[in-house]
Amino acid sequence: MADVVIQGVTIPSWVFIILVIIGLVMAFFGRAIWDIIMSMIGGIIGSMIGFVVGFIYFGLIGAFILMFVFGFIGSILFRFLVRIMLALLCGLLVAALVWLLMGQPLLADFAVIGIIIMIVIFIPCYYFIEQVVSVITAFIGAVLLGVGIYVLSGSLILALGLGILVWIAGSIVQIMALEKYDRVSENT
Repeated sequence: MADVVIQGVTIPSWVFIILVIIGLVMAFFGRAIWDIIMSMIGGIIGSMIGFVVGFIYFGLIGAFILMFVFGFIGSILFRFLVRIMLALLCGLLVAALVWLLMGQPLLADFAVIGIIIMIVIFIPCYYFIEQVVSVITAFIGAVLLGVGIYVLSGSLILALGLGILVWIAGSIVQIMALEKYDRVSENT
C-alpha cells in the first residue's frame, strides 16, 4: 500500500490501518471502555483546573496537591455527568428537529413546545442511556473504520457500505452484551 499525501503531508498507510482497527474495537466494544475513557477525560480536566486554582491561590505545592484532588473528583463526576448531558443532548436534538419541521416559528412560540419535547425525549434516553451509548460508540467506530477504508481503498461506496454494516452489527453486539450483563447481574 502506498502512503497517502494530504495537503502536502505524507501519512503512512499503516496509520489508516490502525484507524480501521480502532474503529472496529470502538464499534464492538465501545460501551465497555466508555466509562474508562470518560473517567480519564474528567481526571485530566479536573487536574488542569486543580493545578490552575492551586497555583493561583497556594503556589506550586498547592497546585500539585489540588491537581490530584480535583483530578480524582473530576474523574468521578465526569463519568456520571456525561450520561445526563448525553440524554439532554438527545432531547435538544429532537426539539431542534421539531423546530425545523414546524417552519422555524418564533422562539417565544416554540419555547413551551420545545421544553415539553425535550423532557419527553430526555426521560427515556436517560433510562436507556446504556443502549444510547452503545449505538453512539458503534457509530463512532463505524466512522473511524469508514474513513480508514476510504483512504486506503479510494472507494466511497465500499467505505459507506462497511461503515453502515459495522454500525448496525456493532450496535447489535453491544446491546446484546448489555442485556446479557443485565440478566447475569439480576440473577446474582
